[in-house]
Amino acid sequence: MKNKILIVSSITLGIYFLFRLIDQSQMISAFPLDFTNDWSSYIAQLHFLKVCGFHNLCPYWYNGFVSFQIASPGWFIFTLPIYLVLGDILLSTFLSLILLYVIGFIFFYIIGKDQKWPLIIVISSFLLFFANPIAIGNFIRLGRIVSLFGFVIFLGLAALILKYKHDQIGLKFSLFLIPLYTLSIISHPQEAILSSFLILSLFLIKENKERTIITTSAIAGILLSSFWLVPFLQGSTKTNLFNYKQSDLLNWLLSDNIYLLTNVAAILVPLGMFFIFYLYIRERNYDKKELIFYSPMLILGFLFLFKLVRFIPVLEHISPDPYITFFLFFIILFLFNIKSIKYERTIWMIVLAVVILGIVVSAIKTPYFIKHEELEKEVISILPHIEGK
Repeated sequence: MKNKILIVSSITLGIYFLFRLIDQSQMISAFPLDFTNDWSSYIAQLHFLKVCGFHNLCPYWYNGFVSFQIASPGWFIFTLPIYLVLGDILLSTFLSLILLYVIGFIFFYIIGKDQKWPLIIVISSFLLFFANPIAIGNFIRLGRIVSLFGFVIFLGLAALILKYKHDQIGLKFSLFLIPLYTLSIISHPQEAILSSFLILSLFLIKENKERTIITTSAIAGILLSSFWLVPFLQGSTKTNLFNYKQSDLLNWLLSDNIYLLTNVAAILVPLGMFFIFYLYIRERNYDKKELIFYSPMLILGFLFLFKLVRFIPVLEHISPDPYITFFLFFIILFLFNIKSIKYERTIWMIVLAVVILGIVVSAIKTPYFIKHEELEKEVISILPHIEGK
């Protein structure tokens, strides 16, 4: 029953995932101009990295600004070589999106190998994580590709942490953790903060000698990222960046507008994580080490469910969608590590129903790529005649 549902779910999600990628591929030939996207901003900043450099005065926006003093540079550094080779910024951006999904699948494959998952579970995990309505809306349609980059690095950290959850920590661990954590920090602050909970989990279950290696490796990652992190922290105090609490979107008073589905997911996803974790830990006879390891995620889930993150420094600046995606990863991890489930047929039928419902909601609520019409074409035709920057 389980395998049949996984096959059906994977085929269904896979087809929809490919359909949305093909639809979004129109951006290769038509610059995304509609106001409901972040693509245009990130494409522009990728161009700025090429023509202005890093931490230089760039004259193209706001009568001049220092490039990447506030914006996270991870994805832009990752994509710049593609752009330099191809010379086509739209094609380079879309290929970067595809490459990130490929890397994400590789990390899921590594996780699956460590967890002894068959290939069908690896594929299902990848699609449940990247082809759900929130991921489609954020990463493909809206183009929050810096967040996608952050979550791909998160998967790399997860693969490393889950491997050394039972293995002895040594030099090899540091050689992987330091660059991964560095990349996480410069990728996007929200995902970097959430990724840090993984490192905390490993720290909690290890002995003092191993804790020293974890701590020094994490500090080394912070130091290596300081070329961007320190100017970011200094520059952000001069902006309104931290005046707006992203977590304020967790508010049922907003439920009559576009944040209704987000607020619904903000309840169902952490509740789902608690329920699946209960099944997972019960099967392991409430193993103390497992409870300690996953306690940071469970505590964070509790704070998020009851909207208490709105009152906690740092956590208050993380928007709901990264939290939901973070908890979804652990739902997937727990679900596929349960060997036998009571009422298994019912639970897997619920999974299939959620997959189908998610696709329907995404197909209806998530806009498709908006092609250039007469107004857009007219504006583009005027651009060559504009003098100055």
